[in-house]
Order: sequence, then C-alpha cells, then structure tokens
Amino acid sequence: MRRRINSHRQVVATRRKRLVHERRKKIVDRRAVFFLLTLEDEKNIAFN
Repeated sequence: MRRRINSHRQVVATRRKRLVHERRKKIVDRRAVFFLLTLEDEKNIAFN
C-alpha cells in the first residue's frame, strides 16, 4: 500500500510540474505573438 501511495504522489507531482510547464509555455508563446504583432504594426506604420 505504501508503495502505491508514493507512486501516486510522484504521479501527481509530475502532473503538476507538467501543468506549470505548459502554462509557462503558453504565456511565453503569447508574449512572442504579442511581440511579433507589435513589430508588424511598427513595420506597417513605417511603410505607410
């Protein structure tokens, strides 16, 4: 029983870490997209 509980805790911990990592990745992607959009806007303004 103890082994099962420990493995379950490990699974939960890894799942939590994965979730945090995914969230961070999404935030970074959003920042990158926002940055690219601002760059595109500046280019368009410069061209116009």
